[in-house]
Amino acid sequence: MNYHPKLISHFRHYKGKPYRKICKVSHTIEGFDLFVEFLEVVMRETGKKQPIVLVATGHYHSSVVQYLADRGYLLIILIAVL
Repeated sequence: MNYHPKLISHFRHYKGKPYRKICKVSHTIEGFDLFVEFLEVVMRETGKKQPIVLVATGHYHSSVVQYLADRGYLLIILIAVL
């Protein structure tokens, strides 16, 4: 699979506890589809669509941002300043 090292997801349960272990999301349409399927599971359990927080890493975040924005997700993009 084509994993970008920074495209690793951390999930927290809506009550603050870890929802599940860290998982890698393939930087492909199929990987993004699986990620959205997981987000839909979270939405059914919590009753609301969760915002997605990303760290901008050069241009690597662009495709996942476009994919999720097209599906109506609220995206919070952090820009790391050293």
